[in-house]
Amino acid sequence: EELVPKVLSVGDVQKVMQNLLKERVSIRDAVTILETLADYGSYTKNVAALTEYCRQALGRSICKPYQTDDGDLPVFTVSPELEKTIVDGVMQGSYLALEPRQAKDLMSRFRRTVEMGGSAGNPVVLCSPAARMYVRQLLERFLPNVAILSHSEIPASIRVLSLGMVT
Repeated sequence: EELVPKVLSVGDVQKVMQNLLKERVSIRDAVTILETLADYGSYTKNVAALTEYCRQALGRSICKPYQTDDGDLPVFTVSPELEKTIVDGVMQGSYLALEPRQAKDLMSRFRRTVEMGGSAGNPVVLCSPAARMYVRQLLERFLPNVAILSHSEIPASIRVLSLGMVT
């Protein structure tokens, strides 16, 4: 009652849920998702931004499948220079617009780094919250099994192990 239709439409809530499912994020914790949408829906109607807020709220469950038996989270980090290149390629705050040659170069950098990780069954790439959505847009077609997480999605109790850096 607080959320629909006062803050967001049913369609907006559905789009956020679809975005979460598209990235293999469980929506079982609907209470947390709806509370997050109620909290942030009055600040923004941008579905992508609302999805990111929900991901942050669901951080513990998002990280769980990628943790080792010891509870550590092995990741490949994205270099600050590469993040800047990606964020600078964002047009009107909603989509990544890179030249084809530049996008191909970035893809090969990610692919090379993730493949060097070898035995990592579920590779995870860690980047800043500002770049996460756009890194996902870049990689989703060619590296669909790579999880893209932001620093803000990882709870303080989880130890992060760096496997390497995408440069």
